[in-house]
Amino acid sequence: FFEELLPDLAEKSRSFFPLSNIYFDTGLLGSVELLTGREAFEVPVEMNKINVNIRLPSFSFTAWVYLKPQFTSGYLVRKRVAQEGRGKELSCWGWFLSNTDGQQFHYGAHDYAAFPEASTVSSTTSSNQIELGQPIKSSLPAKENLFLTIQVQTSNSTRPGDHLGNVSFFVNAQLVGIEKLTRPITDCFNDMEGPLLGDFGIGLSQVRYYNSALRPSQQEEIMSYGEVLSRLVSGVKM
Repeated sequence: FFEELLPDLAEKSRSFFPLSNIYFDTGLLGSVELLTGREAFEVPVEMNKINVNIRLPSFSFTAWVYLKPQFTSGYLVRKRVAQEGRGKELSCWGWFLSNTDGQQFHYGAHDYAAFPEASTVSSTTSSNQIELGQPIKSSLPAKENLFLTIQVQTSNSTRPGDHLGNVSFFVNAQLVGIEKLTRPITDCFNDMEGPLLGDFGIGLSQVRYYNSALRPSQQEEIMSYGEVLSRLVSGVKM
């Protein structure tokens, strides 16, 4: 019943609800759908018609993920520093996956490129970018549909030694790890291309960016109904 009612209500609300995107530009909410249907990747694909700008203090990425048996590691989505040269292997921000260690959040390569002396700031720095992973490593099964979420919450402080925020990792709306940010998050200015999506051996669908920290209950709503219910009933459409 609800599976039929809610999508129908959401469709009608886009025409009649005061909060419908007919009346307001929902792009201001900062949510972006990078991929709707299911796609299997052999190489990363540039989403050149999609613009994702990280906006603080919090944001989330969600995706349905299907791993082939030959998958070892790769990015689900990332924004790289440059198209060519040394910067093409580095990430302004990126959601990384390993079949043995789980999820990671990579960021800050553009900051290190601007300030080389910062490359020794933290032991979590690798190849001039910060790589934060699950404190307790966990393998991800192949040939299963998994709903993954990465959630970033930052503080307002930029003073050395202050708590900067956390990155949290979820599998099927269950928290699997939290790691502290070791450096403030900023976005880079590589506007010549869109984000890169997918990698060898990864199947993806419904990849989304949200300009908020999704609660586990909201993640469950996305798993069951395809969207956060408050967005469905208010007529917000990606």
